[in-house]
Amino acid sequence: MADYLVPNLLNACRIMKLLINSVEGMSAVDIEKELGIPRTTLFRILKTLCHEEFVQKQGRCYKVGTSLVKLGVKEVTENRLRSSSMAILNELAIKTGYTAQLAVPNQYCAVIMEVCESPSSLKASYAAGVELPLHSTSVGKVFLAHKFHGRIEEVNKAVGFKKNTDKSLTTLRDLNEESLRVVSRGYAVENREFCNNVRGLAVPIYNSHGEVVAAMGILAPATVFTIAQTPRVSSQVKEAAREFYYAAGLSSASELKL
Repeated sequence: MADYLVPNLLNACRIMKLLINSVEGMSAVDIEKELGIPRTTLFRILKTLCHEEFVQKQGRCYKVGTSLVKLGVKEVTENRLRSSSMAILNELAIKTGYTAQLAVPNQYCAVIMEVCESPSSLKASYAAGVELPLHSTSVGKVFLAHKFHGRIEEVNKAVGFKKNTDKSLTTLRDLNEESLRVVSRGYAVENREFCNNVRGLAVPIYNSHGEVVAAMGILAPATVFTIAQTPRVSSQVKEAAREFYYAAGLSSASELKL
């Protein structure tokens, strides 16, 4: 059987397995020491993986890339996380009357993992698998505030803060202040910042180590979901996130941070 293995493909798989288990990423030197792959070969494999977006380079470190995350999202949607989230998202959509969504972080963006459409004929939604910016969407702001605390300038240098609408926050000062508000109140608001007629709200979901691993929220036309409804809707979304904790086995009651 070993005669049929492709050496460099095998090395590429070993590299990806190594990076999956590395939270902060690894330099080429660290990967070389860990796997013993010749330096020239290693750089050619890493270059190929980066080109295909299975690996992403940030500074001197390599991390899991978009393509691998998307494959992971497809797999995750088939396990208990999907059944847990879909039932809860469906209930949230019915209670609020708005589209409910679950997103996961991926480097400098948020990826929509699951969506449950609003029962209303007037609705707004982003499709599953879509990548959203961190600075102008509610799920993205959750990750910007918690995963890039004190490092927002890093995001700006990497991907920039595009002015999607006249409401978009694009300066470091504004986004730092917005991130502080997100952490303080426990939820993020998307106030027509990505799409002119869309408003959203999302809350963080933590794992047992206190790390933000997902964001759950709602999305609706701005004419339907008004700012005045924020207190009620934020409470409903937080309650749905608590239920998700229990259903997905992410945390015990004593570890809830919502």
